[in-house]
Amino acid sequence: MRALCDFVGSEREVTAMSAAELAGAILESIRREPGNGNYHPQSVTFALHPLRDPPEVRRAISEAWQWMLRELVLVPIGGGHCQLSRLGEDLVRTPRAWHEVTAHGLLNSALIHVDVRAEVEVLFLRGRYDTAIFEAMKALEIAIRTKSGAPAGMVGVQLARHAGLVRNSVCEA
Repeated sequence: MRALCDFVGSEREVTAMSAAELAGAILESIRREPGNGNYHPQSVTFALHPLRDPPEVRRAISEAWQWMLRELVLVPIGGGHCQLSRLGEDLVRTPRAWHEVTAHGLLNSALIHVDVRAEVEVLFLRGRYDTAIFEAMKALEIAIRTKSGAPAGMVGVQLARHAGLVRNSVCEA
């Protein structure tokens, strides 16, 4: 496995990355030099040796390692060592699959109304964010229209005003 300095510009960038982003860099390191398929968190370094990495860099690497375990990208094989899971092997083989794994972590489905979730979750996970947002707003507009008894052609600010959701002229622009 290669040092992260080959993929990430600076230690500061490592500590600014989310655990998922840093996990992507670690997987890129594995993709370029897979080694024997047996990985240990101490083998992931920014510099050439873990003792030269500042504590905040070690912490970020540890968080990324834990993220990969939680997402089943890595599986433990004993003694602190891990190997790639079937998902991990797929991600190393097909880097674009990484998007699906990280996008799933961005969407907290529990916070989305079940009617909206049914319309947008698959779009979001496929990276079609603009379409997912449009469909979510459309579902919201339909729900407001239904609950407020507004006519079918009423949309936008006029609909929000009819439903009593807008009381000032800021939305008239």
